[in-house]
Amino acid sequence: MVVRNRLFRWSFAVILSFSLAACAGAAWVLRAEDGLLTVRELESGTELLKTGVPLSALPERDRPALEAGIVFHDHTALTKAMEDFCS
Repeated sequence: MVVRNRLFRWSFAVILSFSLAACAGAAWVLRAEDGLLTVRELESGTELLKTGVPLSALPERDRPALEAGIVFHDHTALTKAMEDFCS
């Protein structure tokens, strides 16, 4: 079950990476919403991905930044952060 969940979350990160690569000049915000990690397009606020990863499963040191939201102007950096948080 754990392997399947990790594969599922990793698949979302890969799909998101390809989607973000097509959005040149965009910015994104990774934040906790309703207790789950979520990615939104910064300017429009459009939800791109709700990961299913609960904030409570992440290290305490990361939670305040995710509650406030972390802005990314580079899809590669966002993809790496997603891989780090979702694996």
